[in-house]
Amino acid sequence: MSDKIEHFESLKQNDTNPGPCAMAFGLIVFLCVVFVAGFFDRQQIKMNQFSAELHAAEIGVKLAEAIENEISKRLVTLQALAAFKKISGSFTQQEFEDFASEIEADDSAIISLQFAPDGVVKYVTKPDLNPNVIGHDLLADPESSSAAIHSIETESFLIVGPTELKQGGMGLIARKPLYDESRDGEQKFWGFATIVLDFSTVTDLLSSASYLRQYRHALVDGQRDASNKKVLWGTPGIIDEDPHFATIHFVNGAWELATVPVLGWPEKWPYATNFRFASL
Repeated sequence: MSDKIEHFESLKQNDTNPGPCAMAFGLIVFLCVVFVAGFFDRQQIKMNQFSAELHAAEIGVKLAEAIENEISKRLVTLQALAAFKKISGSFTQQEFEDFASEIEADDSAIISLQFAPDGVVKYVTKPDLNPNVIGHDLLADPESSSAAIHSIETESFLIVGPTELKQGGMGLIARKPLYDESRDGEQKFWGFATIVLDFSTVTDLLSSASYLRQYRHALVDGQRDASNKKVLWGTPGIIDEDPHFATIHFVNGAWELATVPVLGWPEKWPYATNFRFASL
């Protein structure tokens, strides 16, 4: 009788101990689940990163277009100022102020309109607000002379900024070289027509909506190569964070608007922690 009981117990014990095949099967199932979960997790990370990059690109392109429009429509005012000089030939301070006040059209973004005969600022709108500018010699100033001379030689627009203005604050400066035609048909440099814009015209666009605060931006010199980019305004190290670049075109130059999320590019997807815990 005892022999039968011992035999039954041994059979029962053998039945409750998994065999090698069952253990191998369980291990294979576990590894398969881990592999599938890991693959799904990686795919979700890539999809989340792609979504973040796509959204940053959409934001960057829209902002770049808005900045370009804001600046370009003010360059039309500069063209009108140049046309006034060509038609008038010579003019008085009062004639300049009368015409310039009309084309400013109460645009608060325009700090001043200027003429600089022979490169020396002489005519300025709102002279009481811009006293430090009058008499400034662009061709003798070490900070502006080389760019000014290049602009004269190439007959091209000169875009300066964002920069600290002599009258205070941050601004953008656009200068157009003007020429008189001599009797023999040669072009002789007369001076510069200049428009000075408040830089808040740009910065207000970058913070005008709450969703834009989810991103950091920087204006980068768009005429430099990828290995030598210079941040003109914004977060200095942003170009090392693999930002999205959107081009801002000017008459004869360009900026690039760099955009990255405030918290950086995502390294995981929402609910990743809960998913990984559940997978295990």
